[in-house]
Amino acid sequence: MRNAAKVADLQGRSESALLSSYHKEDCLLWAKKYGIEIRLKELEEFGRWVKRWEKMKFGREELPARAYYAACGTGKEHLLDAAFFRATYIDLLDVNDESVIRKIANDVGLNGDRILELIHGEAAKEAAVAALAKYEQFGCPGVPTWVVEGERFWGKDRVDWVVEKVKKLS
Repeated sequence: MRNAAKVADLQGRSESALLSSYHKEDCLLWAKKYGIEIRLKELEEFGRWVKRWEKMKFGREELPARAYYAACGTGKEHLLDAAFFRATYIDLLDVNDESVIRKIANDVGLNGDRILELIHGEAAKEAAVAALAKYEQFGCPGVPTWVVEGERFWGKDRVDWVVEKVKKLS
């Protein structure tokens, strides 16, 4: 499966094999620098996931986004967010799968069945759409982007700059 889809492909861009290789290496170096545990899926596995995502009702990463917004106000939304990171980048689970969402929600003390009900409701959809509108309003070029006092910081290599900015404001 040499021509498996890459994240860039899913965003309407293309990326050479050399650039893809560099991005993978860069992510691993960045994670090591900050002491973040991370594993990355092999390209072939990612390609199999993309084929599944093409058949889903929701867009890629819409399901976990809706789950997050469904959990807002419970006091456990940050636990859920961290658990989604762990599932995706350490356990290599597909958070676009409802059974994975249910398990993760249950694991952090939420009712997974209730979260799945809420995902399909209007409130979670509207919250996700509003968040994307804010993202576009701020002119965010990609993920991660932080906006502090109207100043945008894009990319994992800008974490130090965000920290400096926040320290100046404190």
